[in-house]
Amino acid sequence: MNQAARLISSSIIDEDFLTVILAGKPYTIWPPTIKVLCRAIKSFSGVDAEDQATLLQSLSGLEENSSYIIDGLSKLIAGDVEDWEAKSISIAKNISSCTGFELKKSMISVTDFIKGGDFFDCAILAKDLAEMAAKQK
Repeated sequence: MNQAARLISSSIIDEDFLTVILAGKPYTIWPPTIKVLCRAIKSFSGVDAEDQATLLQSLSGLEENSSYIIDGLSKLIAGDVEDWEAKSISIAKNISSCTGFELKKSMISVTDFIKGGDFFDCAILAKDLAEMAAKQK
């Protein structure tokens, strides 16, 4: 099955996923598990950028900061597989030539995708159910 057919069939059967374009190629990110999120966040935590940085300051840290972002994205793309480290390294090499625009667009998409709304909705429902069960009649 080609990539387009796979994307269409997945969307029809309501599987959640995100497709990002990096270095001109599409990559699919499936809903990450907690450990995959932790791997990516560890990489993202290396980014050292100030909110009010000048253009010159931003450009001087571009290479170092983009490598942390690329590493984090590669871990999200690799997902929760047995050989995730090797897969992540391979993906990072493949996407290392991506543009700043692709990085920005991917990070915005990933942030929206994993905000955790489903988890917090589930936690609130579980709490409500526990309270209903514990109420005396």
